[in-house]
Amino acid sequence: MSKDDKKWKQFQKDLSFEKYEIKPILKPRVFQEDKIVLTDNFKEACEELQKIAVDRYKDVLELATEMFAELDLLADLMKKASDWDVTRAFDFYNKDSWMDRQNKIAELDTPSVTRRDIADIEMSSERYFPEIFNTKNQHLAEISKTVDGVAMDIAHLMAHLTAIINNPDQYLVIDEDKNKGEAPF
Repeated sequence: MSKDDKKWKQFQKDLSFEKYEIKPILKPRVFQEDKIVLTDNFKEACEELQKIAVDRYKDVLELATEMFAELDLLADLMKKASDWDVTRAFDFYNKDSWMDRQNKIAELDTPSVTRRDIADIEMSSERYFPEIFNTKNQHLAEISKTVDGVAMDIAHLMAHLTAIINNPDQYLVIDEDKNKGEAPF
């Protein structure tokens, strides 16, 4: 074995964790499947209970955030589906007239053409002005207000959950259960 090989072996041995007694930094305390939490004393039980509560609030907050984003998208889409927005979303032109004007634009002398020239030619096409009337529009507007209200309630919930998660000692009061786990009635 060469000198380099010996150094390599020594290096690997030095990096080996076999010579160290490795203790887990956090010992497993919560056994979800059995619904058991092991602690050394009442204070630790309270701390673990607080952690469990905060984790559940975080789950609720995550779902509430997703729901708020989806409701916001729904509200935007509902606004875009209003009679006015649907009617004004597109300009309608006679196909033959439009194509005739596009051919005229293509035949123009390119260096002398301005944007205004092109716009004037396009606007001279025969145009239609259809308008839509949704007989359920008033009812949809009422539902849209309800969706906005639900979004506001979720935002309110998110604000409270964020406060609890960020300051659990301020908002979560943990005390000994006088009924020792039994129903209070």
